[in-house]
Amino acid sequence: MTSKEQKLEVLKSHIDSLIDEQCDAVATAVTLMGRFNISESDFRKESVNLNVATFALGYLNSIKNVADSLGYKTAENFIRFHKYQIETKAAANEASVLKVAQENVVAILSAIINLYLDVETPSDIDSRLLSQTNNQ
Repeated sequence: MTSKEQKLEVLKSHIDSLIDEQCDAVATAVTLMGRFNISESDFRKESVNLNVATFALGYLNSIKNVADSLGYKTAENFIRFHKYQIETKAAANEASVLKVAQENVVAILSAIINLYLDVETPSDIDSRLLSQTNNQ
């Protein structure tokens, strides 16, 4: 397996874990919103959480599809392009839920870029992940 193939597999594995996290966030929000005695403020909070997670899932599923069908370099370009698009095209005065969702996606894409794309070899990925774990 080549270095790029290894990097692609590690990236896809991470994307899968991020998708799982967002699916869990969606399920939690829906469960909490379904409580009979939920307060209006808690309902609104969970509604925001649901929207933010769903927005992120759209991007993550697209990245997964690109990585699966078109490979590492196209996935890398896709991630960088969409991070750039959100950072430069999203209006600063967007509705609060949309702004939170966009900021969340930028944070996710930035982490992917820092941990998986701006590295030379798969062992560099391991080093960055270890460093990130030690810093938390």
